Amino acid sequence: MSIRYFDLERWQRQMSANRMRIEALILACPSGKAASTGWNAAQCLLHLDLTANAFLSQWNRALAQTNRSPGSNYAFWWRWFLHNIDNPARLKSKTSEKFESKASPTLEEAAATYLTTRNKIFPLASAMQAASLGGTPVISPFASWMSYPMDFSFDLVAAHELRHIRQAENI
Repeated sequence: MSIRYFDLERWQRQMSANRMRIEALILACPSGKAASTGWNAAQCLLHLDLTANAFLSQWNRALAQTNRSPGSNYAFWWRWFLHNIDNPARLKSKTSEKFESKASPTLEEAAATYLTTRNKIFPLASAMQAASLGGTPVISPFASWMSYPMDFSFDLVAAHELRHIRQAENI
C-alpha cells in the first residue's frame, strides 16, 4: 500500500495494530529472548522509545509555530521511503549510537517504558491535524541535515515502529 498523504484515522488504525503486535509479543515472550547477533526484542522497543522521544521534542517545536502550513500529498521519495522503511529486509541502515540503548531490561519493562512514551504521540498528531500544521517542517532526529513535513513524520514513526516490531517478532 502506498501512503500518499496523512490521514489521522488511518494512522490511528496503524498505530493500534502496532500496539496489538507489541502486546502479542509480550504475551509470547514476556522475559524476552537473547539475540545471537544484533538486538534482542527489548532493545528493539528501547530503540523505539529513544526515537519517539527525539520526535516528541521536534513535534512540540513544530506545534509552537504560528504560521499555518497545511499538509499535502507526499512527494514521490517520501512515499518510496514509507513503502520501504517498515520492512528491515527492504531497507537496511546502520543505527547511530544515540539511538541504541545500553540498558538491558526485560521485554515487559521495555514495553512499559515505550508504551508510556508512545501515548504522548497521539495528542500531538491530533493537534497537528486540528491546527492544519501538517506541512510544517520537522528536522529529522536521525539526520540533522534532513527535514520533512510534520504529517509525514507521524507516518514515518508508524512505519519505523512496524519495522522494529517485525524485527522483535523475528528474534
